[in-house]
Amino acid sequence: MARKAKTSFQHLRFQIHLKGSSNGSTSTQRSFSVRYARLRLRTMSRRPTLIRVYQLLEPQCPTCERRLINIRKVSRKGRHRMDVAEAVQAWIDQPGSNHGLDVECKPACRLARDAALDVEVAEVLNRSHRSYQYGPPGVLLQHHRAIDCSHGPNNKTDLCCRHSLKVSFAEIGWDWVAEPKEFDAYMCKGRCPNDNRNFNSTHALVQSLMSERADVPSPCCAPKSLKGLSLLYQEGPNSDLYTVATQQGMVVEECACL
Repeated sequence: MARKAKTSFQHLRFQIHLKGSSNGSTSTQRSFSVRYARLRLRTMSRRPTLIRVYQLLEPQCPTCERRLINIRKVSRKGRHRMDVAEAVQAWIDQPGSNHGLDVECKPACRLARDAALDVEVAEVLNRSHRSYQYGPPGVLLQHHRAIDCSHGPNNKTDLCCRHSLKVSFAEIGWDWVAEPKEFDAYMCKGRCPNDNRNFNSTHALVQSLMSERADVPSPCCAPKSLKGLSLLYQEGPNSDLYTVATQQGMVVEECACL
């Protein structure tokens, strides 16, 4: 009889502090969108292992409800980065929901105690982004201009922007995906008028100016950048083996008029 592989756990808790969030503005007037959030882990075991990162939905307890955020198969010891933007966005939107992350290794592996979280957020305010860098000292601040309608109650606009699009793999017939069960793919929707500042190129702006002619279409609101999504799936109908792969182009990161 085969022995069941052991599993090891590590609970992590990070505090998210938004610079300038206490200047008198209320949460209904300001909202923040996560540009990226990467968990840095260091494994000490040489053998291949499957790493799962869960967001705790309740205060830590043995039977807490958890949400799978990312999953990766690693074949060597060393440093690894895992996308946890979904969890960090939830913590920013609802600070009281930050109950930390659980990192799970199977078969059991040794995890170093120097895990870190690198985060960059952008403030969504007056249809523009002001970006801040949260992470190790010395990391340069990057500025972005974009419009995101996915977070915050006051983000109501008919201009080109990113909207939430919750997808259930079972609903679209992708029953072969074991994890995650669902994810936010996001989508791009909205107008691209001449005075819009979210054109991806000068060509798109010129086309918009020329669209008053009957034979010239207006630019379209479409994804400007996409990122992959880690999927866990069974190798065969009767197989006990699972494979982790990153499917590229699954999640919209930014929208623009193209």
